[in-house]
Amino acid sequence: MGFLKVAASTIDITPPAGIDLSGYIRRTGPSTGVHDPLQANILWLDDGAECLLMISLDVLMMDEKYCSNVKTAISGELNILPDNIIVAAIHTHSAPGMHFFRNGARRDLHWESDVFQSLLKGVVPAVQNAKKASMGFGLGNTEIGVNRRQKKGPVDSRLPIVYFCGEDGNPIAAIAVYGCHPVVLNEQNRLISADYVGFFRKFLNEHFGSDFPVLFFTGAAGDVDPAERGSFSAAERCGRILADEAASCFQRMMDFSHVDIGVFSTSVQLSYDGIPSIQESKQRLQSAWKNYDLAKNRGSFEQQKIKGAFVFWAEEIYNMVLNCDLPHFIEAQMQCVRIGPVLFLASPFELFAATSLALNKTLLARNICLIGYANGYAGYLPDSKSAKEEGYEVDEAYKYTGMLPLSSESEGIFLDAALKMINHFTLDKYKKEDKAK
Repeated sequence: MGFLKVAASTIDITPPAGIDLSGYIRRTGPSTGVHDPLQANILWLDDGAECLLMISLDVLMMDEKYCSNVKTAISGELNILPDNIIVAAIHTHSAPGMHFFRNGARRDLHWESDVFQSLLKGVVPAVQNAKKASMGFGLGNTEIGVNRRQKKGPVDSRLPIVYFCGEDGNPIAAIAVYGCHPVVLNEQNRLISADYVGFFRKFLNEHFGSDFPVLFFTGAAGDVDPAERGSFSAAERCGRILADEAASCFQRMMDFSHVDIGVFSTSVQLSYDGIPSIQESKQRLQSAWKNYDLAKNRGSFEQQKIKGAFVFWAEEIYNMVLNCDLPHFIEAQMQCVRIGPVLFLASPFELFAATSLALNKTLLARNICLIGYANGYAGYLPDSKSAKEEGYEVDEAYKYTGMLPLSSESEGIFLDAALKMINHFTLDKYKKEDKAK
């Protein structure tokens, strides 16, 4: 184990008012102002043998191409492998998205380019300020979310916190992971905001009396929404609850002065379910047009947007089937990184809470942190039970941003790949260090 060097920075990526906010097909009109700034929080770790760069962006989501371009450019600047870089969206629905959304929010390529350049310019000076540090790890537990698919359904209420401080004892940065959609603010909101995540960072900084970067990553939030929604005061309460729990973790945190880093990446292939024939895809298109015409005749703007998106989707699928180029599976990158005794498993999926709970139960470990919306976006990955049931995440979501629903076997394939990656690492030396304390 080596001596860890750490650097961190925060970059303001707030777009101008007037930009489209993504995440809600029912939202009407562009943003009208800024409630709180959007951030890119950056963390650089170097143990002398391995380096890792983690970036958390206050956006809805990013496509794979954008993330790949960011990672390639930064790897050239820092002489670090792209596999050693994680770029993830916090998934706030009160920010723009860097991903296509059928009949939804328009992408602002000029702003996306500005963010790209800001990241590229911001990482180098941040890394140059790296200094010797120690890390702490704590695990909180609190519920601000509820399962939105079933009453009293599973929720992963764990709140892992990783904290880095310099030799002077002052905080350098923190990482937090929590599995709840940042959707306290609903489609009625048209102010730019990081949702409850922004308040969480603010209150955590206030607790320490220091303005240090806090990298927030959204965990298995695919079927979990905040219990209280609809206002900034509700978002503030959620952020404070999480920040208070995170602050309490620091009182019982395990400290590690010698920390090493490990990185392991792989790709996973998940099959699509229900590949249609030409006739089936034609019938779907005809049905989509019929439903759109009905919505149009009834004068429902919301339903016109929704049914219009489904027409665009049905047209794409029909043309792909007609030209024999509809993919039968999706291939996505998965990363597993170890920072001392803590493992982070990053993927581009919206995972369900049951999957996170199953993984932790299988491993009987408290230090496995799932990061969603990372290095691109690949849609919802329901647990095997939910994949066989009805609901927005299974029946509709893919029509806005993807191709087809994933097969019910997908969760099992994902978990198998995750376990193989996790088993690549050993934490025995950290267990011995804990016992020594």
